[in-house]
Amino acid sequence: MFRRGGAEVSMSGTKIAPFFQADDIWESKLVCPACGYDYNHVLPHPFNAPGHDQGAAGWGGRGDLYTLPVWGECGHVWGVQFGFHKGQTFLMAGLLTAKELEYDEALAFVKAQGKK
Repeated sequence: MFRRGGAEVSMSGTKIAPFFQADDIWESKLVCPACGYDYNHVLPHPFNAPGHDQGAAGWGGRGDLYTLPVWGECGHVWGVQFGFHKGQTFLMAGLLTAKELEYDEALAFVKAQGKK
């Protein structure tokens, strides 16, 4: 558990398999870790939860947790996450809430992408 923009954020990581899917055209694609839907948009404001080498980032490791937020057309908001622990980097996915992501800004970005 950590704080971002005054809001408490808890990250519940999942394993890599639920959010990558083999694809015939390209190597692989991201799918929603909650429902498996494959239409997703990477959002513009990644964020970092500092671990301070003491586990303060709230993900299970001692180091930082870096999150690249994703908005799914399924309605889920989630993040591709990189957790750092003693020189190793772990790849996970975790669902985010609208409050954690500043969802209004993220949704406005996604809508703007469709108008180009």
